[in-house]
Amino acid sequence: MIERLAVIKRLFSVSFDWAWALMFLLLPITSFPFLVHLMGGMTVAPASILPLAWLVAWFAIFIAGREELPQEVIPFLAFVSAALLSSGAAFFIEFPTFKANNLLDTELSRLVTLGIGAAFYLVSAGWLSRRPQQFEKTLRLINYAGLILLAWASLQAVIVLFFDSRYPEIMDEFQSLFSTNRRGLFPRRVTGFAFEPSWLAHQINLLFLPVWLASSIKRVSAHRFRLWKLSLENILLVMGGLMILLSSRIGTLAVLLMVAFLAIRLHLKWFAKIRAGLDKRLRIRSPLLRFLVRVFFFTFLISGLAFLYLLALFGLLFALANLDPRMAPLFNLGAIKTHLVSPYGLFNYLRFAERYVYWVAGWRIFNDHPILGVGIGNAGLYFLKYLPSYSWTLVEVTESVYRLTAVMNIKSLWVRILAETGLLGFSTFLGWLAILWQTCRFLEANRQKLMSMLGLAGQLGLVALLAEGFSIDTFALPYIWLMLGMVSAAGLVTRQEVRQE
Repeated sequence: MIERLAVIKRLFSVSFDWAWALMFLLLPITSFPFLVHLMGGMTVAPASILPLAWLVAWFAIFIAGREELPQEVIPFLAFVSAALLSSGAAFFIEFPTFKANNLLDTELSRLVTLGIGAAFYLVSAGWLSRRPQQFEKTLRLINYAGLILLAWASLQAVIVLFFDSRYPEIMDEFQSLFSTNRRGLFPRRVTGFAFEPSWLAHQINLLFLPVWLASSIKRVSAHRFRLWKLSLENILLVMGGLMILLSSRIGTLAVLLMVAFLAIRLHLKWFAKIRAGLDKRLRIRSPLLRFLVRVFFFTFLISGLAFLYLLALFGLLFALANLDPRMAPLFNLGAIKTHLVSPYGLFNYLRFAERYVYWVAGWRIFNDHPILGVGIGNAGLYFLKYLPSYSWTLVEVTESVYRLTAVMNIKSLWVRILAETGLLGFSTFLGWLAILWQTCRFLEANRQKLMSMLGLAGQLGLVALLAEGFSIDTFALPYIWLMLGMVSAAGLVTRQEVRQE
């Protein structure tokens, strides 16, 4: 009997390990048809939710055992509390309805997505803080999932680049097994297993690419594999970057922000060395003259670097214009000048007007409800009142209003948090991210290469979030939550090691 109980206990423990591995391996799938049906037609239904549900049971046992959680969890729970407070307060203000939707339905469904995001964050933070030896294993799982994702996305890229997006029928059928998007595969853009191209860029930018880029910079690899001198992370980094260029404009902007962040860090180090060298070589006695020489020199140096940045940006945009027709209008200066009369006309010319009018509506909602917002998930109910008049000339808006039943969304995480949770929720969310940024810097200064790499990866993920926050507004996609959960756990483990020294 005792032996049977031991076996059952062992299987129970192993089941959580398998669920952890499966959660990462399923990351490429963002709208799993089975889950979409199970969750009542919600578009955002990542397959990783299935193993996550079992890991939530582990987390309940973890909490019951009074195990220590990372300190970074506290400000996150403050944001969740602010979101709940805003949602409760929404019932005490006059609110509209949209078709068959009402306040209670929209709040409950969107609070579920916030709960999913919170579960990803808390489970990953708790799991790795309890099992620090699994950091390297988790990085390998991320690489395996990325390899699966990029293999399918690369096949799509071949069709896009060399066969004019004429996908074989079998590819559309295969995609339908993993995505509920009825449009199938997109012409001239790659989607991987995601619902749409922007979601592919989102998942790569917020989890996979930061890990691969940080691993390449810190020369840390979770594998012994080498192709000549290239690690698996080096290869995945190049492939992932190419897939983003073929998927999303905002995703490409996120990559540029990460590259700019790294370049600025590097140049600041150069400037410090150059200044030290100038101090040694300058034999000018006058402090004022020495200061002026420094200002002139660094102004010239910074101007040269800025010119090189702009030249590289122009070259990249020009290359992208040949791959993505939506980028071509950037080089028609005459047309841009004509549409500069209003921002709506300009963004419509650049094929970005729909997102812009949603952001404007969200900002207007925030202006009228600045403290607590209108509650999680409720912004779409107010759209008919706050949409700018220009939006009625846009096909997507009129279809959403007159044909579709789903509540419209802001399509920007930053504007959504402002509109739905007000200054209270927005400030607590930014405060949480600021604390995580300090944790990342603390980790990067660690002598252990793995922890230092995680610190840099976390910083890159947060930088990418600045741009990606203007593309997707859902809480249910797991990528940023898992990244920040790993960083939080690494912070706890590192602080414990410092206390023991």
